[in-house]
Amino acid sequence: MMIEMENELHMDHLNSLEKREALETVATSCMQLNEVKVFSCVVCKYTSRKRSQLCIKQGHTTNSHYATKRFFSCKECSYKSSSYSLLPTHRCQVTLPLSSLFNIIFQRCKCENWERVSMIQEKKVVLDTEKLEVRGEERRFIN
Repeated sequence: MMIEMENELHMDHLNSLEKREALETVATSCMQLNEVKVFSCVVCKYTSRKRSQLCIKQGHTTNSHYATKRFFSCKECSYKSSSYSLLPTHRCQVTLPLSSLFNIIFQRCKCENWERVSMIQEKKVVLDTEKLEVRGEERRFIN
């Protein structure tokens, strides 16, 4: 009786892990989302999934339509972004820390080099047994 319950709980756990893995494989192969409902402001020329609070306050006219959401990554800093146009119209907006001797100085990436990527990145797992070393195990300071 107890063994059957443990087996059932174990199988439920494995089934949930299989479903999660199936979702991850779909998300890693998905490069774009078709037919996403978006709102575009006629005055600001701003497109988003929600109406902008600024446009609502100022009484701008907005059109609702469907667009394709594409995913991009900055080539320099690997910042991920999405766009409803063919290419992102904005620069990379990541703030990168530059370490100094006593203080930290921040610099913006401001890169415009984007590359198409999938919705989520595939998880890369490196096992200890998979690490290949040409000369074998290296030991420092043996003597």
